[in-house]
Amino acid sequence: MHFLVDKVRRDIALLGMFGAGDSLLVAVSGGPDSVGLLEILCELQTALELHLVIGHVNHGLRGEESERDCEFVINLAKLHNLEVSVANLDLSKFHKSQSGNLEALLREQRYQQLQRMKARYQCDWICAGHTADDQAETILQHWIQGAGIFGLGGMSPVRNDRVVRPLINIKRSELREYLVEIGRSWRDDSSNMDIRYNRNYIRHCIMPLLQKMNPNLVRTVSQNSFQIRAYANELEREAEDVISHFFFSERTGFLFRASFLQRIGSTLRARVLLRLWQHIRLPEGRLMSGHLDTLSRIIARGTRSELNLPGGVSFFLGHQWCQIIRACNITQMYSSIFVAPPSKLIIENLAGTISFDLVTFPDDELPMSQTVWYIPIELIGLDYRITFRNELRQSSIELASGHRSIRRAMIDYKIPWFLRDAIPILQSQHGPAWILGVGIANWARAISSDGSYLRIGWDSPISLI
Repeated sequence: MHFLVDKVRRDIALLGMFGAGDSLLVAVSGGPDSVGLLEILCELQTALELHLVIGHVNHGLRGEESERDCEFVINLAKLHNLEVSVANLDLSKFHKSQSGNLEALLREQRYQQLQRMKARYQCDWICAGHTADDQAETILQHWIQGAGIFGLGGMSPVRNDRVVRPLINIKRSELREYLVEIGRSWRDDSSNMDIRYNRNYIRHCIMPLLQKMNPNLVRTVSQNSFQIRAYANELEREAEDVISHFFFSERTGFLFRASFLQRIGSTLRARVLLRLWQHIRLPEGRLMSGHLDTLSRIIARGTRSELNLPGGVSFFLGHQWCQIIRACNITQMYSSIFVAPPSKLIIENLAGTISFDLVTFPDDELPMSQTVWYIPIELIGLDYRITFRNELRQSSIELASGHRSIRRAMIDYKIPWFLRDAIPILQSQHGPAWILGVGIANWARAISSDGSYLRIGWDSPISLI
């Protein structure tokens, strides 16, 4: 067994890429990296009991050259007696001067096609031929673009979408020497020399300069990336643990107490906020480090705040509660709803349900609870409705703690300002009888003479109110 093949075999086991008996879709462009990957996997095929399928994506950007690449891959499949799947794309309408957009588009389209092939052939993994040189170039590009530790960790050897990179520790020069030794030819992509593409400019212009200072630059960067990625993965696990304490629904977004983020370090806080934003953002927009720094300062300060973020996301903080929500889910106005017990009313923006029932209790058996309230039927009557603050701007309520406006009552009872328009208010002919999070009006507090009550219940997975 060639030493390079043995090295890849050990990396596959060490990094937990795939196991004996797995079916692999090998992405082969025809270039030296992907051809080298295929040859190494073919050498390991018997020992690891692998089933190999070749996947080739023809972007169609180089005319006859692209067609010859495709023919080369098909012939390579015949040589090894392997199945091959070819996807032909038409991206010629994208001008080469759009290098940044084109690079991203090609990558997105390529992986979409490979995932379809993987599903069609029922493969367990997609194998990509990225080398240690690709890793170093990727990390340098991320550093230039201002990436954080996750970007500086480079490409993961094993991705969540079951893409693996068996050559991630192999230098490009080693791979070419191996192909020469076994007498295997490859195709050279002429577009790889076009320095208008960011990756090519880094490869041909920047990397050679840096390697004059450190001839082992590729190996150094590759080794450092494993350490950075290990730290980044630990940070990710900690972030997910924090987020597990937050409430989420499609309507409310994320709701959580600011104290969860105030008591953790700024680096972990920034990662949590980024993960929250990624979860609910719309397709457009990019969250920059400046947005995260601003959010982190706001939460650490703990004062009332509102911030619009890219991707159609809004952030609110008030009375130590935070909300990160899609702006399109913020409802500004609510309408009155007449209540006919027994009934239930879902308040989506508070992630809760109000229930109304007519019940009878002896005087000494009236159960008490922080989420259940009782109002004598003889006081409230049978004509009442649930309404909201926008319809009662000038109204007030008499509480045990004194007379005040509804707005003042919500402030005094520390209801987060960004949720106040969604707070249900039970309105009767005598005025407001009950406000969620505030309580029952004085006039509605009494013992029923006949034991008949309107029971109001509030059920929610979070203790928001």
